[in-house]
Amino acid sequence: MPETKTSVALGSFDGVHIGHAAVLQRALEFKTEYGFLPTALLFKRHPQECFGKKTTLLTSYKKRNELIKKLGVEIFEIDFLEVKDLTAQEFVEEVIIKKLHAGAVCCGYNYHFGKNSLGNSETLAKLCDENGLKISVSPKVEVDGTPVSSSEIRKLISEGNIEPANKMLGREFSFDGKVFFGASNGKKLGFPTANQYFASNMVVPKIGVYASSCEIEGKKYIGFTDVGKRPTFDNGEVRAETHLFGLDRELYGENIEVKLHKFLREERKFPSKEELISQLNHDRETVIEYFGHI
Repeated sequence: MPETKTSVALGSFDGVHIGHAAVLQRALEFKTEYGFLPTALLFKRHPQECFGKKTTLLTSYKKRNELIKKLGVEIFEIDFLEVKDLTAQEFVEEVIIKKLHAGAVCCGYNYHFGKNSLGNSETLAKLCDENGLKISVSPKVEVDGTPVSSSEIRKLISEGNIEPANKMLGREFSFDGKVFFGASNGKKLGFPTANQYFASNMVVPKIGVYASSCEIEGKKYIGFTDVGKRPTFDNGEVRAETHLFGLDRELYGENIEVKLHKFLREERKFPSKEELISQLNHDRETVIEYFGHI
């Protein structure tokens, strides 16, 4: 338990999008105003995972925590199974007050908690008032008239609408993973790729080709990423293959983070390698035009 009083930020924080950032920012403001330690209360595993259900995440738990800490907010993790049967009142008393020594609580307008998610932001405000805690409920955040939410961002990404998804995230959507040995088809065509699989619990972007970027040893490289099945070659399982311009070394065995900036085109089968090479050269020019440099 923290020794000083905390300002506790509540929510799933999957993706740490701009709506989440508003809640976390309020927790930080309580530090400035009252000296409370800004702390995000997080679950070690998604509630659905605890019940054996499939989850689809925007960020890994590790990435989620890194993004929150980067904002200057501490992390306090618990297992959902420890609190799933607590009523809203018990959650506030046993977790928020006793475990976290809260002086203030921050959440979004649509926050739900307690057994069967029966508690909401109004319930929380009432319980905080009864226990002498300060409370901040962040209003709805919209981008181009659409409310920001993790589910909306997942939908946009699965549809290939990366640019509006990135607006809601407040940064580029990214995925990471270890680069593995492939069939070297790209290398044979003059476009070597870094091949990665998507984690089973992560959102998978719409199949197609994207303008992308990646930082290697502190240097940013731009390029394009094919998310798909490689129909010209093997039509196998979905994976990501990223070609980075100007990178002159292998990445096999390394864990890299690829950022997606814009959907360029659908993936399709080419009748010949020559036509595929011509398209890849065109993709290269499109990416350079998009970023404005190489």
